[in-house]
Amino acid sequence: MSGGDDGDAGVVPKGRHGGAEKITTTDVNGRMLKVHDKWKEEEHLWPAAIVLSRYLTNQDSLPTKGSCVVDVGAGCGLVSLALAAFWDSSCRVVATDCSKEALKNIRRNAIENQVGQRLQVEEWDWYAPALPQWAKEVDLIVGSDMVFGNLSRTSAYFHLSKWIAEIMSPCSDCGHSRAEKKAPIAIFLLQVRGDYEESSVKAFVDDLQRRNLEVAELSFRAEDAEGVPAETLQCLKLFGVAAPREHAERIDVGKPPSGCVGDGDWQQLDPELFEQWRDMNEA
Repeated sequence: MSGGDDGDAGVVPKGRHGGAEKITTTDVNGRMLKVHDKWKEEEHLWPAAIVLSRYLTNQDSLPTKGSCVVDVGAGCGLVSLALAAFWDSSCRVVATDCSKEALKNIRRNAIENQVGQRLQVEEWDWYAPALPQWAKEVDLIVGSDMVFGNLSRTSAYFHLSKWIAEIMSPCSDCGHSRAEKKAPIAIFLLQVRGDYEESSVKAFVDDLQRRNLEVAELSFRAEDAEGVPAETLQCLKLFGVAAPREHAERIDVGKPPSGCVGDGDWQQLDPELFEQWRDMNEA
């Protein structure tokens, strides 16, 4: 049973907005992971994290040896915990968030799930003036439900899309520092709240495409979504993001848009997004 309460944990009356803290246990492909779950955005266990955790730990096409994966907007850290628990010990798993309270909670969750030595926890604010060191080494960027809320042209997710473009561009300072190492790919599972056409999710995806990155909508397995309400599943969208196979030098790493974010008509993209990952792994 996924996302269930741990019967021995009880509920601790704590939380910033009148919420409470509890321990939630989730079955991730046969491994039971427990997180301290709080009813506030940055520390709550959202359905997208459960589905993405299962999806990523059941992908034979993703390399699990010697790679670096970074979880952006990690929240309570379930996705990072799952990667640290399942992937090869040679992997580097980095959980990032801008909330110091969330980072503290992720560290606690990592220790209690016995992956404290496997998981690196770092503060990263998307408004920061420069990229962190891991940007030069990352192979896979993941995120669950880190783009949400009302559409706004000044929202943080436009800064995130800018940084993703800079990491993937071969012509940026970050790209130059990667030398012969291929650009990473990104996988995001996002929950649309309300009308997709007016959502922050669409605005984020449009801005990635405006920057000449390839975006493809992917599919997860029914097993990945076990225990998640059907009405929530209908709102989840899984995206893969990558540098274009040709003319990657055209990736736009400019500042976040100050005016219109663009309409961004959907492109018909090659669904075999992971081919370049396999190529990288075989090189």
